[in-house]
Formats: sequence, C-alpha cells, structure tokens
Amino acid sequence: MTDKEIKERYNELLKRFNKAEIYFDRKDVTQEDKEKQLDNFQKILDGLNFYLNKIKKHTKKDVLGGFEIG
Repeated sequence: MTDKEIKERYNELLKRFNKAEIYFDRKDVTQEDKEKQLDNFQKILDGLNFYLNKIKKHTKKDVLGGFEIG
C-alpha cells in the first residue's frame, strides 16, 4: 500500500468519524440507538489509529482535517 493510498483511506475514515460525531451529538437520537453504534465508532477509531501509525510525517492539522493528496 502506497503512502497516497494510506492517506486516502485515512481521509475516508476521517469523514466517517466526523459524521459519527454529528450523529452522537444529535438530541433526536436515543441513547439506546447511539449505544448500538459504539462498536462501529470504535472500528473507525481503530482504523484512524492504524493508518496514522503508518504515516511517517503528519501535523495536527493533517490529523484533524485530513491529508492533502496530490
């Protein structure tokens, strides 16, 4: 897997993370429904950590906002 592919996958997971964050903040979603999604959320976090550990150089901006690919 190339650095570009790793960064692309990281960015994809980061988008899912951001959507999940919005979901968990919603008041119209029950606590029970949120708890049902915790396993999926944990998988996203695990994936982000996995790919981030494979990327040698990164900044806080990259971690929070995604990597520029090009």
